[in-house]
Amino acid sequence: MASSWSEFHADRLKDVSAAFNLVQQAVQERQIPDLANVPQSVLATGAYTGVIGFLFLLLLIPRTRKLILDTAETILAVVLIILLLAVVLGMPFGALYIGAKGLMFLTSSLLETFPQLKALVASASAALGLARA
Repeated sequence: MASSWSEFHADRLKDVSAAFNLVQQAVQERQIPDLANVPQSVLATGAYTGVIGFLFLLLLIPRTRKLILDTAETILAVVLIILLLAVVLGMPFGALYIGAKGLMFLTSSLLETFPQLKALVASASAALGLARA
């Protein structure tokens, strides 16, 4: 697994280098080169690197840093509130499920422990027509 990660990182480093060379070539020639010949991984890695670099530059400015961090905090708070709401609304169903499982366990345990009770339940079921085929 470690070798696959190191291969992945080596490939991304090559992609970043190729993207940098592409940008450098575009600046020197003052035109955008034909992107049809450029591999998708180079374009994607270059775009991700550019976006992350731009985000770091924005984080250097105090006003935008506050705006970005407040936005991230708001998004995280909303996601956590939705998760909490889902958990709280799901609690009655979980309690019913656990209660039903506990009742079934208790019933089967009582029937196995007391043979007279098992015979009584069997005769009552037969009298009511609920006997198993």
